[in-house]
Amino acid sequence: MTTPKTNKLALLVIVAACGPAGRDGGGEVDAVAAVPDAPSSPDFTFTKTAVGSPAWDVGAPVQLSTTVGTMADNFGDAHSSFLREWPDHQYDSNYNIYSTKTPHQPPYDAEMSTHLAGVKVGTEMTLEDWTSPSGIAVMMIVVPTATAPTGNTFDGVLPMIPNTLFPLDTGADLLRAGTIVDPNFSSSYPPSTKWAPGTDGYSHVPLVFFETTEFLTPQTSTGEFSWTFRLRDQTGAGYDLTAGPLVVN
Repeated sequence: MTTPKTNKLALLVIVAACGPAGRDGGGEVDAVAAVPDAPSSPDFTFTKTAVGSPAWDVGAPVQLSTTVGTMADNFGDAHSSFLREWPDHQYDSNYNIYSTKTPHQPPYDAEMSTHLAGVKVGTEMTLEDWTSPSGIAVMMIVVPTATAPTGNTFDGVLPMIPNTLFPLDTGADLLRAGTIVDPNFSSSYPPSTKWAPGTDGYSHVPLVFFETTEFLTPQTSTGEFSWTFRLRDQTGAGYDLTAGPLVVN
């Protein structure tokens, strides 16, 4: 990773995981029900279209403004900011992911929304809300479906997204008035065995995408924006997602 833009990409999508070796006992846990598509903040809409037959689901996202740092410091504040929303996780710099710090049980779809006190959430933002050191982020969680297999994860023996479906390729576009202004959000998420031998998969995968005006022009830093996301597993199955609006004045 040699360019500031590439360093930003590493934070955009590959900040996710629930991973190394899980607890040995506990038996099977009831499968996690598919999470809803309901908006996570007032007027913030989220739609998804399945591609193929994915064996995993995506929960409703949260759009927020938080401190991320600057390009000059490689967005060094982003990890601590995102961990406030995911307090049971920790940042693993070796693999550039958020692994589980404290094993925790499903359901996971409300993991972010319970830790948003004092955070600016919603669709109406100001220019300052994504002018460095601030940034605007969309956070979401990938979870197993109700028919998912059970296996060894860092959170225990639980319904999981198996490693056979990884790498998970992710991408996004930020659009202003329907025109793409930043397409550079592509990345790939490895199977848990890459960094946690003995695991069978993930109990859930938090994903975060963020933007700052350092990657926009003055002319494209205000207005009405929307997001598109593409998530694909190793079989080619996944989701196309849209979310918005984001209105920046």
